[in-house]
Amino acid sequence: MLSKGGRWATRTKNPQPYVKALIVVFLVALILLAAMPQIGTVILATSDWATSGTLPTTFTTQYMNTLFTNSEVRGAVLNSLLYSGVAVVIMILVGSSIAYIVDKRDIPGKGILDTLATIPVAIPGISLAIGYFLFFSDVFQGTLLDPLVDPALLLISAYSIRRLPFTTRSVGAGLQNVDKSLEESSMNLGADRSTTFFRIVLPLIVSHIINGAILGFVYSMSEVSASVTLGGLREDRVPITYFISQIVYGAAATGSVSIGAALCVLLMAVQITAMAISNYILKQKSSFLGV
Repeated sequence: MLSKGGRWATRTKNPQPYVKALIVVFLVALILLAAMPQIGTVILATSDWATSGTLPTTFTTQYMNTLFTNSEVRGAVLNSLLYSGVAVVIMILVGSSIAYIVDKRDIPGKGILDTLATIPVAIPGISLAIGYFLFFSDVFQGTLLDPLVDPALLLISAYSIRRLPFTTRSVGAGLQNVDKSLEESSMNLGADRSTTFFRIVLPLIVSHIINGAILGFVYSMSEVSASVTLGGLREDRVPITYFISQIVYGAAATGSVSIGAALCVLLMAVQITAMAISNYILKQKSSFLGV
């Protein structure tokens, strides 16, 4: 949209070659400094750095291979994928419903509902996890909701609640871009509210739903507080971040810190892939989905 009063002429300045060189050097140094933890993690996961001393002497894939060959590591990865996947489904259903009510329905108390959907961002994960543990281990003692019996359901619930605001806000942003006149036109032509939503609104916000789901999945995979607090209550239910913490503190049977680094590389790969997919969807909107 053009600004009121017309357009203004932009002014560009072409710096001198030595200034360009200084800018490039500064930016490269800044990027390398910021990326040092990630670079160090990759080197630790692909070399003998953990045992060689000051510098790595040989590069190896044995630690990355443990992601597939070691049953404990593979179990932690599969657990996190399961918890995060189920949590994403819950986030999409609940978050999309809340966003639709807040943005498209004029009902009393929708502001309170919007606030409640955002509050989990301000609640520390450790507080949520301890609250879950104290409440469910007492009220639901001996059932599947008891974390001492099986913490899986509580981990899924914690992931869903903690990352619900990402999905809700993402879908809400999409709904705000859907003009009310489109829904009114559909219903004036005879469509009911559900048909209007699935045939008109949903195709226009599907990219926002996918982006919210990707964000929720990535942050659920790397959730630390709830995973460390509840994940260790059953050995076969531990998620990735709990398993990494046990390796760092030397409590895991697997033992090598390089295996923990390999798991961190996996989490980084998941995050980078998610960002790439999200950027592609934002650029392409929903055209690649054929809607």
